[in-house]
Amino acid sequence: MRVLKKYVSLRKIRLNMKHLSLFFFALAILSSCTQTIEEKVNSLIKDEMNKTLVKIKTYEPVETKIDSAFTPLDAPEFLNTMKEIVNDAMEAEALNRQAEHAKTSMAIFGGPYSSGLSRNEYQKYKEKYEEYSSQIKELQNRSQKKGESVAPLLKKEPEFIGYRVVHKYRYENEEGQMSFGNMLFIIDKEVKSVLASYDMDSMEYQFMEQSIKEILRVAEETAAEAEQD
Repeated sequence: MRVLKKYVSLRKIRLNMKHLSLFFFALAILSSCTQTIEEKVNSLIKDEMNKTLVKIKTYEPVETKIDSAFTPLDAPEFLNTMKEIVNDAMEAEALNRQAEHAKTSMAIFGGPYSSGLSRNEYQKYKEKYEEYSSQIKELQNRSQKKGESVAPLLKKEPEFIGYRVVHKYRYENEEGQMSFGNMLFIIDKEVKSVLASYDMDSMEYQFMEQSIKEILRVAEETAAEAEQD
């Protein structure tokens, strides 16, 4: 009888050990199948880089910083609108230089003693100056409307929308030289897709960043004045 009880006890222990082993085995499989946020982010970034880099085989990640992304400053809606405003400003600046050149040419070919050829040149540059001025005014009006559209976003409470990822990488450019690049990615909460991406080394992005800082500075000053009143 004692032998039988001992056998039954050993049998139970073996069964329990077997179940325990199966449990840990299943846990190990689940752990291996579950990606971390960092792994998911790196996978998404690699897919994005595949779309942009010419020599993707030379791509090498250097550093990736992952932070939480919040509205409004990290929201693609806000960033894309700011990007459009910056593009309009850059285009307006280029047109302004052309308008100044046309204005200078008008001064050269104008005057009461100008010849018929000079008057024709004057009229040509006058029309160009008016055209450039009209385009500049149109861009300024468009930018103003875009600025007014994002202003309400700054008054809302911050909301978590996903992850803000700054990615530094090394790659070989078209001339065969090794270069470094810096990208900003806005990734959704589930880490399933890239909501927006920006080249942080571009003049466009640097102007955008400066513009956002200026907007925040003005907003802080306005809020401080409101409190004093």
